[in-house]
Amino acid sequence: MYRKMLALFLAAVMTALWAVPAAAAEGMTLTADCCETEVDGKIRLSWTAPGADYVKVRMVKAGKGEMAEPDARKRPVSKKDFAVTMREEGVFTIVAEAYRGDRVFSSRSVRVTVSSGLERVLSQGMDNIWKIRVIICRSVRLPGYQRSFTQAQVNHIRNLLSLLPGTLFNLSDGRMCAVVTDVTELTEPVTSVSGDCGDLVPEKDFPLSQTLTDDTTLLAVYAPLENHPKTDWLGLGGYTHTYRGQTFYMAEFSSAFAAPESGRWERNGIRYDLGTCALVHEILHAVELNSRNNGWGGFEMLHDAGPNGYDDQKAFMDWYGDLMTDRLKNGKAGFRAVSFYVKHDPGMRARAGNP
Repeated sequence: MYRKMLALFLAAVMTALWAVPAAAAEGMTLTADCCETEVDGKIRLSWTAPGADYVKVRMVKAGKGEMAEPDARKRPVSKKDFAVTMREEGVFTIVAEAYRGDRVFSSRSVRVTVSSGLERVLSQGMDNIWKIRVIICRSVRLPGYQRSFTQAQVNHIRNLLSLLPGTLFNLSDGRMCAVVTDVTELTEPVTSVSGDCGDLVPEKDFPLSQTLTDDTTLLAVYAPLENHPKTDWLGLGGYTHTYRGQTFYMAEFSSAFAAPESGRWERNGIRYDLGTCALVHEILHAVELNSRNNGWGGFEMLHDAGPNGYDDQKAFMDWYGDLMTDRLKNGKAGFRAVSFYVKHDPGMRARAGNP
Protein backbone atom coordinates (compact mmCIF):
# COMPACT_ATOMS: atom_id res chain seq x y z
CA MET A 1 0.00 0.00 0.00
CA TYR A 2 2.81 2.37 0.92
CA ARG A 3 4.67 1.67 -2.32
CA LYS A 4 1.53 2.23 -4.35
CA MET A 5 0.82 5.57 -2.68
CA LEU A 6 4.45 6.67 -3.15
CA ALA A 7 4.31 5.75 -6.82
CA LEU A 8 1.08 7.72 -7.31
CA PHE A 9 2.56 10.71 -5.50
CA LEU A 10 5.75 10.73 -7.59
CA ALA A 11 3.73 10.39 -10.76
CA ALA A 12 1.63 13.41 -9.82
CA VAL A 13 4.70 15.49 -9.03
CA MET A 14 6.38 14.58 -12.32
CA THR A 15 3.23 15.40 -14.23
CA ALA A 16 2.97 18.80 -12.60
CA LEU A 17 6.59 19.74 -13.15
CA TRP A 18 7.50 18.19 -16.46
CA ALA A 19 4.57 16.90 -18.37
CA VAL A 20 3.61 18.83 -21.49
CA PRO A 21 1.06 17.60 -23.96
CA ALA A 22 2.89 15.75 -26.72
CA ALA A 23 0.82 17.51 -29.35
CA ALA A 24 1.94 20.89 -28.02
CA ALA A 25 5.65 20.08 -28.18
CA GLU A 26 5.38 18.54 -31.58
CA GLY A 27 3.20 21.37 -32.88
CA MET A 28 5.86 24.10 -32.56
CA THR A 29 6.81 25.72 -35.88
CA LEU A 30 9.53 28.17 -36.96
CA THR A 31 10.00 29.61 -40.44
CA ALA A 32 12.26 32.32 -41.96
CA ASP A 33 11.53 34.47 -44.98
CA CYS A 34 14.99 33.67 -46.43
CA CYS A 35 18.10 31.67 -45.64
CA GLU A 36 20.71 34.03 -47.13
CA THR A 37 21.37 37.73 -46.56
CA GLU A 38 24.18 40.27 -46.32
CA VAL A 39 25.69 41.97 -43.27
CA ASP A 40 23.07 44.17 -41.59
CA GLY A 41 20.34 42.48 -43.56
CA LYS A 42 17.23 41.30 -41.77
CA ILE A 43 15.83 37.81 -41.40
CA ARG A 44 12.12 37.74 -40.59
CA LEU A 45 10.99 34.86 -38.40
CA SER A 46 7.53 33.51 -37.71
CA TRP A 47 6.71 30.91 -35.08
CA THR A 48 3.97 29.27 -33.09
CA ALA A 49 4.44 27.34 -29.85
CA PRO A 50 1.14 25.83 -28.63
CA GLY A 51 1.17 25.03 -24.93
CA ALA A 52 4.14 27.27 -24.13
CA ASP A 53 4.23 30.18 -21.73
CA TYR A 54 6.69 32.20 -23.85
CA VAL A 55 9.46 31.90 -26.46
CA LYS A 56 13.08 33.06 -26.48
CA VAL A 57 15.27 33.52 -29.55
CA ARG A 58 19.04 33.13 -29.75
CA MET A 59 21.74 32.49 -32.36
CA VAL A 60 24.60 30.05 -32.73
CA LYS A 61 27.50 30.93 -35.03
CA ALA A 62 29.21 28.03 -36.76
CA GLY A 63 32.78 27.52 -35.68
CA LYS A 64 32.52 29.29 -32.33
CA GLY A 65 31.80 26.09 -30.45
CA GLU A 66 29.57 27.81 -27.92
CA MET A 67 25.99 28.93 -28.04
CA ALA A 68 25.31 32.60 -27.73
CA GLU A 69 23.68 33.72 -24.53
CA PRO A 70 19.90 33.35 -24.76
CA ASP A 71 17.94 36.53 -25.34
CA ALA A 72 16.60 37.42 -21.90
CA ARG A 73 13.41 38.88 -23.33
CA LYS A 74 10.33 36.71 -23.37
CA ARG A 75 8.51 36.64 -26.69
CA PRO A 76 4.89 35.77 -27.42
CA VAL A 77 4.06 32.12 -28.15
CA SER A 78 2.91 33.17 -31.61
CA LYS A 79 4.75 35.77 -33.67
CA LYS A 80 4.85 36.80 -37.32
CA ASP A 81 7.64 38.69 -39.12
CA PHE A 82 9.96 39.02 -36.14
CA ALA A 83 13.02 40.84 -37.57
CA VAL A 84 16.53 39.71 -36.64
CA THR A 85 19.38 41.93 -37.89
CA MET A 86 22.47 39.96 -38.89
CA ARG A 87 25.49 41.98 -37.78
CA GLU A 88 28.39 39.89 -39.07
CA GLU A 89 29.41 37.40 -41.71
CA GLY A 90 29.15 33.68 -41.14
CA VAL A 91 26.79 30.74 -40.92
CA PHE A 92 24.29 31.02 -38.10
CA THR A 93 21.63 28.82 -36.56
CA ILE A 94 18.75 30.85 -35.19
CA VAL A 95 17.02 28.94 -32.42
CA ALA A 96 13.52 29.60 -31.05
CA GLU A 97 12.95 27.92 -27.69
CA ALA A 98 9.52 27.37 -26.17
CA TYR A 99 9.38 27.62 -22.38
CA ARG A 100 6.95 26.29 -19.82
CA GLY A 101 7.80 27.92 -16.54
CA ASP A 102 11.57 28.25 -16.55
CA ARG A 103 12.26 25.12 -18.61
CA VAL A 104 12.60 24.58 -22.35
CA PHE A 105 10.24 21.91 -23.58
CA SER A 106 10.60 22.38 -27.33
CA SER A 107 12.72 24.22 -29.86
CA ARG A 108 13.02 24.74 -33.57
CA SER A 109 15.86 26.23 -35.63
CA VAL A 110 16.70 27.67 -39.04
CA ARG A 111 20.09 28.01 -40.70
CA VAL A 112 21.15 31.35 -42.22
CA THR A 113 24.22 32.30 -44.27
CA VAL A 114 25.37 35.93 -44.02
CA SER A 115 27.83 37.32 -46.58
CA SER A 116 29.64 40.66 -46.83
CA GLY A 117 28.03 41.45 -50.16
CA LEU A 118 31.39 41.46 -51.92
CA GLU A 119 30.56 38.34 -53.88
CA ARG A 120 27.56 40.11 -55.37
CA VAL A 121 29.39 43.25 -56.43
CA LEU A 122 32.38 41.30 -57.71
CA SER A 123 30.07 39.19 -59.84
CA GLN A 124 28.88 42.46 -61.40
CA GLY A 125 32.40 43.38 -62.45
CA MET A 126 32.85 46.00 -59.74
CA ASP A 127 35.98 46.85 -57.77
CA ASN A 128 37.10 49.36 -55.14
CA ILE A 129 39.32 51.44 -57.43
CA TRP A 130 37.97 54.96 -57.93
CA LYS A 131 39.24 56.68 -61.07
CA ILE A 132 39.21 60.39 -60.32
CA ARG A 133 39.59 63.08 -62.97
CA VAL A 134 40.13 66.69 -61.91
CA ILE A 135 39.42 69.96 -63.66
CA ILE A 136 40.87 73.22 -62.33
CA CYS A 137 39.03 76.25 -63.68
CA ARG A 138 41.69 78.90 -63.21
CA SER A 139 39.43 81.93 -63.50
CA VAL A 140 35.82 83.08 -63.42
CA ARG A 141 34.74 86.16 -65.37
CA LEU A 142 31.18 87.30 -64.74
CA PRO A 143 29.53 90.72 -64.59
CA GLY A 144 30.38 92.07 -61.16
CA TYR A 145 32.44 89.02 -60.21
CA GLN A 146 35.98 88.23 -61.34
CA ARG A 147 38.26 85.83 -59.53
CA SER A 148 41.34 83.77 -60.39
CA PHE A 149 43.47 81.13 -58.74
CA THR A 150 47.07 82.13 -58.19
CA GLN A 151 49.79 79.79 -59.36
CA ALA A 152 50.59 79.04 -55.71
CA GLN A 153 46.99 77.95 -55.18
CA VAL A 154 47.04 75.73 -58.26
CA ASN A 155 50.29 74.17 -57.07
CA HIS A 156 48.73 73.50 -53.67
CA ILE A 157 45.69 71.81 -55.26
CA ARG A 158 47.99 69.63 -57.33
CA ASN A 159 49.94 68.69 -54.22
CA LEU A 160 46.72 67.72 -52.39
CA LEU A 161 45.74 65.55 -55.35
CA SER A 162 49.11 63.82 -55.42
CA LEU A 163 48.56 62.75 -51.80
CA LEU A 164 44.90 61.77 -52.26
CA PRO A 165 45.37 58.06 -53.21
CA GLY A 166 47.48 57.42 -50.11
CA THR A 167 45.12 59.45 -47.93
CA LEU A 168 42.03 57.46 -48.94
CA PHE A 169 43.89 54.14 -48.70
CA ASN A 170 45.22 54.91 -45.21
CA LEU A 171 41.97 56.28 -43.83
CA SER A 172 40.02 53.25 -45.08
CA ASP A 173 42.63 50.62 -44.17
CA GLY A 174 42.78 49.64 -47.82
CA ARG A 175 39.03 49.49 -48.41
CA MET A 176 39.11 52.38 -50.88
CA CYS A 177 41.70 52.75 -53.61
CA ALA A 178 41.93 55.78 -55.87
CA VAL A 179 43.82 56.81 -58.96
CA VAL A 180 43.94 60.45 -60.08
CA THR A 181 43.93 59.77 -63.81
CA ASP A 182 44.38 63.36 -64.97
CA VAL A 183 44.44 66.96 -63.77
CA THR A 184 43.39 69.46 -66.44
CA GLU A 185 43.80 73.21 -66.07
CA LEU A 186 41.30 75.23 -68.06
CA THR A 187 42.83 78.55 -69.02
CA GLU A 188 39.72 79.86 -70.71
CA PRO A 189 37.68 81.72 -68.07
CA VAL A 190 34.34 80.45 -66.84
CA THR A 191 31.72 82.93 -68.03
CA SER A 192 28.54 81.36 -66.60
CA VAL A 193 27.38 79.71 -63.38
CA SER A 194 24.32 77.62 -64.26
CA GLY A 195 23.72 75.56 -61.13
CA ASP A 196 20.87 76.48 -58.82
CA CYS A 197 23.31 76.51 -55.89
CA GLY A 198 25.92 78.63 -57.63
CA ASP A 199 27.77 75.54 -58.85
CA LEU A 200 29.22 74.85 -62.27
CA VAL A 201 27.36 72.52 -64.62
CA PRO A 202 29.50 70.38 -66.94
CA GLU A 203 29.18 71.24 -70.62
CA LYS A 204 27.20 74.39 -69.84
CA ASP A 205 29.84 76.19 -67.78
CA PHE A 206 33.00 74.32 -68.77
CA PRO A 207 33.81 71.80 -71.51
CA LEU A 208 34.17 68.06 -71.04
CA SER A 209 35.00 66.88 -74.54
CA GLN A 210 38.74 67.26 -74.10
CA THR A 211 38.93 66.36 -70.42
CA LEU A 212 36.75 63.27 -69.97
CA THR A 213 37.85 60.63 -72.42
CA ASP A 214 38.23 57.52 -70.30
CA ASP A 215 36.42 55.52 -67.62
CA THR A 216 35.85 58.03 -64.79
CA THR A 217 34.32 57.27 -61.39
CA LEU A 218 34.34 60.80 -60.01
CA LEU A 219 34.93 64.21 -61.56
CA ALA A 220 36.30 66.83 -59.16
CA VAL A 221 36.10 70.48 -60.15
CA TYR A 222 37.97 73.39 -58.55
CA ALA A 223 36.87 76.95 -59.30
CA PRO A 224 37.35 80.32 -57.52
CA LEU A 225 33.73 80.76 -56.50
CA GLU A 226 33.90 81.30 -52.75
CA ASN A 227 32.48 84.83 -52.80
CA HIS A 228 30.10 84.43 -55.70
CA PRO A 229 26.61 85.75 -54.77
CA LYS A 230 24.91 82.41 -55.46
CA THR A 231 27.59 80.28 -53.86
CA ASP A 232 26.98 79.75 -50.15
CA TRP A 233 29.02 76.55 -49.95
CA LEU A 234 32.69 75.65 -49.68
CA GLY A 235 32.33 72.20 -51.18
CA LEU A 236 29.64 70.09 -52.84
CA GLY A 237 29.43 66.35 -53.34
CA GLY A 238 27.16 63.33 -53.53
CA TYR A 239 25.50 63.91 -56.89
CA THR A 240 26.00 62.59 -60.41
CA HIS A 241 26.27 63.79 -63.98
CA THR A 242 25.81 61.83 -67.19
CA TYR A 243 27.95 62.55 -70.23
CA ARG A 244 27.61 60.62 -73.49
CA GLY A 245 26.08 57.64 -71.77
CA GLN A 246 28.44 57.48 -68.79
CA THR A 247 27.27 58.48 -65.31
CA PHE A 248 29.90 59.57 -62.80
CA TYR A 249 29.96 61.15 -59.36
CA MET A 250 30.70 64.85 -58.95
CA ALA A 251 32.49 66.95 -56.36
CA GLU A 252 33.14 70.68 -56.51
CA PHE A 253 35.39 72.94 -54.47
CA SER A 254 35.73 76.70 -54.10
CA SER A 255 38.91 78.70 -53.63
CA ALA A 256 38.58 78.48 -49.83
CA PHE A 257 40.51 75.21 -49.85
CA ALA A 258 43.25 76.28 -52.24
CA ALA A 259 45.39 78.19 -49.74
CA PRO A 260 48.37 76.31 -48.25
CA GLU A 261 48.32 75.92 -44.48
CA SER A 262 49.85 73.74 -41.81
CA GLY A 263 48.04 70.53 -40.95
CA ARG A 264 45.42 70.98 -38.24
CA TRP A 265 44.08 67.43 -37.89
CA GLU A 266 45.99 64.27 -37.07
CA ARG A 267 45.19 60.58 -37.42
CA ASN A 268 47.64 57.75 -36.80
CA GLY A 269 50.55 60.18 -36.72
CA ILE A 270 49.69 61.86 -40.04
CA ARG A 271 48.66 65.51 -40.14
CA TYR A 272 46.08 66.80 -42.61
CA ASP A 273 45.19 70.34 -43.65
CA LEU A 274 41.79 71.82 -44.45
CA GLY A 275 42.14 71.24 -48.18
CA THR A 276 42.63 67.51 -47.65
CA CYS A 277 39.71 67.32 -45.21
CA ALA A 278 37.48 69.09 -47.73
CA LEU A 279 38.55 66.79 -50.55
CA VAL A 280 37.93 63.66 -48.48
CA HIS A 281 34.61 65.02 -47.19
CA GLU A 282 33.08 65.62 -50.62
CA ILE A 283 34.38 62.30 -51.96
CA LEU A 284 32.75 60.56 -49.00
CA HIS A 285 29.43 62.11 -50.00
CA ALA A 286 29.89 60.21 -53.25
CA VAL A 287 30.65 57.07 -51.23
CA GLU A 288 27.38 57.58 -49.32
CA LEU A 289 25.44 57.64 -52.57
CA ASN A 290 27.42 54.72 -53.99
CA SER A 291 26.78 52.70 -50.83
CA ARG A 292 23.04 53.19 -51.14
CA ASN A 293 23.27 52.22 -54.80
CA ASN A 294 25.00 49.01 -53.69
CA GLY A 295 22.24 48.17 -51.22
CA TRP A 296 23.72 49.42 -47.93
CA GLY A 297 22.13 52.59 -46.54
CA GLY A 298 22.29 51.89 -42.80
CA PHE A 299 25.50 53.84 -42.15
CA GLU A 300 25.73 56.94 -39.97
CA MET A 301 25.48 60.08 -42.11
CA LEU A 302 28.64 62.05 -42.89
CA HIS A 303 27.40 65.25 -41.24
CA ASP A 304 26.56 63.45 -37.98
CA ALA A 305 30.01 63.55 -36.41
CA GLY A 306 28.78 65.39 -33.29
CA PRO A 307 25.84 63.08 -32.51
CA ASN A 308 28.24 60.14 -32.76
CA GLY A 309 30.70 61.57 -30.25
CA TYR A 310 33.27 63.22 -32.55
CA ASP A 311 34.26 66.86 -32.21
CA ASP A 312 33.52 68.51 -35.55
CA GLN A 313 36.42 70.93 -35.17
CA LYS A 314 39.07 68.65 -33.67
CA ALA A 315 38.42 65.15 -34.97
CA PHE A 316 37.60 65.46 -38.66
CA MET A 317 39.96 62.73 -39.80
CA ASP A 318 39.21 60.38 -36.89
CA TRP A 319 35.53 60.61 -37.80
CA TYR A 320 36.20 60.00 -41.50
CA GLY A 321 38.57 57.12 -40.80
CA ASP A 322 36.29 55.38 -38.31
CA LEU A 323 33.34 55.80 -40.66
CA MET A 324 35.32 54.34 -43.58
CA THR A 325 36.54 51.35 -41.56
CA ASP A 326 33.21 50.74 -39.80
CA ARG A 327 34.76 51.23 -36.36
CA LEU A 328 32.72 54.03 -34.86
CA LYS A 329 33.51 54.32 -31.19
CA ASN A 330 29.83 54.21 -30.18
CA GLY A 331 29.35 50.91 -32.01
CA LYS A 332 27.02 52.28 -34.67
CA ALA A 333 27.35 51.26 -38.30
CA GLY A 334 29.74 52.90 -40.73
CA PHE A 335 30.48 52.05 -44.33
CA ARG A 336 30.67 48.41 -45.37
CA ALA A 337 33.21 47.02 -47.81
CA VAL A 338 30.55 47.12 -50.54
CA SER A 339 30.20 50.88 -50.02
CA PHE A 340 33.43 51.46 -51.95
CA TYR A 341 32.84 49.14 -54.90
CA VAL A 342 32.08 50.92 -58.17
CA LYS A 343 31.16 50.04 -61.70
CA HIS A 344 33.45 50.82 -64.60
CA ASP A 345 32.56 51.68 -68.15
CA PRO A 346 35.43 50.96 -70.56
CA GLY A 347 33.13 51.59 -73.53
CA MET A 348 32.83 55.31 -72.76
CA ARG A 349 35.85 56.26 -74.91
CA ALA A 350 34.40 54.58 -77.98
CA ARG A 351 30.97 56.17 -77.52
CA ALA A 352 32.59 59.59 -77.16
CA GLY A 353 34.27 59.11 -80.52
CA ASN A 354 37.75 59.79 -79.12
CA PRO A 355 40.88 57.83 -80.01
